[in-house]
Amino acid sequence: MNNEEFIYYYSLCITSYFSIKELRKKIKSKEYYRLPKSIRNKLITNTKLELKDTIKDPIIINTDKNIINEKTLHHIILEDIPSFLTKLPKNGIICH
Repeated sequence: MNNEEFIYYYSLCITSYFSIKELRKKIKSKEYYRLPKSIRNKLITNTKLELKDTIKDPIIINTDKNIINEKTLHHIILEDIPSFLTKLPKNGIICH
């Protein structure tokens, strides 16, 4: 973990009061690297974020098939709906 990444997660813990479990989840999902550098800097410096700066959670679909297009992805999701539903946000809010 580099210094900037450490400061990012440290700042999040200070401002958001994350539990150890929540922090580990964020580190494991590589949240820091999914953010554009401009948003990382805002979070590190405690600059107010705008709505467009929200962090999107990834949904990982485990499959042996090559996902070529949206129709293929649709079929993969339908084949295992219970697994897919467990990966959606717990609060029921899905941001685009």
